[in-house]
Amino acid sequence: MDDTKENNKLIVSSNKVTNPKQVRYGWKNWIVGTLFNKEGLPASSFDSTSFFLNTKTNIN
Repeated sequence: MDDTKENNKLIVSSNKVTNPKQVRYGWKNWIVGTLFNKEGLPASSFDSTSFFLNTKTNIN
């Protein structure tokens, strides 16, 4: 999975996924976080089914 920030949005992509259905981050009981906000605080676990996801790719 690759991620970049663009216009205050997180853009997520992967060459291994041709038809994405959802995005999950931190979806285990315990992880070492790799996603932080501008204050240096770690992101909470999330999945794209729990909120509206505005993406460049249509997710069905």
